Amino acid sequence: GGFLVLDFMDVLRAPGLYQALMAAARSGEASMYGLEEEHAVSSKVKIVLIGSPVLRMLVESQDQDFALNFQASADFDSILRVSEESVAGYVQFFKNAVLSLAAELKQDATDLTRDAMSALVEHGARLADSHQKLTAQFGALYGVVREATYWAHEAGRREVRREDVDAALLAKQDREQVHRREYTGEIVNIAT
Repeated sequence: GGFLVLDFMDVLRAPGLYQALMAAARSGEASMYGLEEEHAVSSKVKIVLIGSPVLRMLVESQDQDFALNFQASADFDSILRVSEESVAGYVQFFKNAVLSLAAELKQDATDLTRDAMSALVEHGARLADSHQKLTAQFGALYGVVREATYWAHEAGRREVRREDVDAALLAKQDREQVHRREYTGEIVNIAT
């Protein structure tokens, strides 16, 4: 029993994995390979593939068995309504991210000030383009927390402050501006 959760794109990229997964989904058996022979083992695992709706539609159009074996789908909102629960979840995400990053990067930053948390929640609202909603794009938020943790470490502090979040957001904005200028410059150069 249980669940096997896989990134759909990774499944498609790995040679032979998609075919093996589909064979297991069709037969309800997984193949186990030993030193000398192959064994079929009964499997009651539910397979969950995480990916974009476009990817699902592309595979369904090429493989009719896919639609038969993967009948349920769930779409997740990219925004959350502002509530006590969503803000508490945000704050917990940020705290866990700082602790995880500090351990991963062997840095001392281990906490966020209230002002830093406020700045991150405000950034989440800006990304959602709303005062009543927060973005659910946690990858983008994680990148900001990662850079803010770096700035706190560079300043010799164990806590991430608003100024670190502001520095991370400014650096991100500067990088985006450079890419915009390069992109615009390429278009101008092509047109002339």
